[in-house]
Amino acid sequence: MVLRAIGAGMLALGILGTANVARADEKVTLGVAIPTADHGFTGGIVWWANRAKADLEKAHPDLKMIVKTVVGASEQANQLQDLVTLNKINALVIFPFESASLTQPIA
Repeated sequence: MVLRAIGAGMLALGILGTANVARADEKVTLGVAIPTADHGFTGGIVWWANRAKADLEKAHPDLKMIVKTVVGASEQANQLQDLVTLNKINALVIFPFESASLTQPIA
């Protein structure tokens, strides 16, 4: 239940953050970058992120969510670059694999 609340809160904040970025007639692309499911806690986060993706995309046809999972900080930095340049995301929800090495890529 706690994981569900955390996941829902993170996704809701990400979507609310897009309000100033995209016009009502534009499709919103939300990138979600999280650690891979290598144990119970991250397994729950990945499961709920994918569940939220399905539910939110169904409820909001103008929303596209891209959920990326990673096994390390350098891979997450590369995926952030891809989300911005290739996928043209409007907003990002991130659970950093490691905060120190991801501060600059997130900025």
